[in-house]
Parts: sequence; C-alpha cells; structure tokens
Amino acid sequence: MYVYFWMNLGQLAFGLLAWAVPILSLLRRSGGLLSCSVSLASCTLSLCLVVCYLAHLADIGDVSAFLDTANAFRLCAGILTVGTFLLNTLALALQARRFGGGVHG
Repeated sequence: MYVYFWMNLGQLAFGLLAWAVPILSLLRRSGGLLSCSVSLASCTLSLCLVVCYLAHLADIGDVSAFLDTANAFRLCAGILTVGTFLLNTLALALQARRFGGGVHG
C-alpha cells in the first residue's frame, strides 16, 4: 500500500522537475541539450508512474477510484506535456539566439 503513496509522490516530484530544469536553464542562461533531455526524461517518468498507478487501480478492481482520478490525470498529463515542451523550446531558442544560431550542449 505504501508503494503507491511513494509512486504518487514520484509523479509529482518528476513533474515538478520537468518544469524546474528548463526554468532554471532560462534563469541561469545556461543549459542546452542536457537540461532539455533531463526535463523530457522527468516528464516521461512522471507519466509512466501515472500509467502504473492507473494499472494498479484496474488490477485491484477499484473502479470508483479509477473513474474519479482518470479525468484529472488526463488533464494534468496534457498540461505537463505541453508545459514541458513549451519551456524546453523557449530555453533552447533563447540559448540558440545567445550563441548565434547553434545549440551547444
């Protein structure tokens, strides 16, 4: 039971990391492909944990919990994905502009 508590915390932590990395990259005016890769990997891990949790709810037959959380997870997954891609695109574009067109790792 406690494993799924930690899984939910992991979803949140990886989702926040997915946004924190490009924001820090923008504020520090550094980063590049490595920070973009870390951010996208964090977003992916967060979404994988969501899928694992929903699969757990299906496995134990908790249909009411599944139905209660599925729409919220879908909305949050969309926001996380779009936000992560926008922040990384902005960070890479600003870095490319600073360095004259090329993205440096």
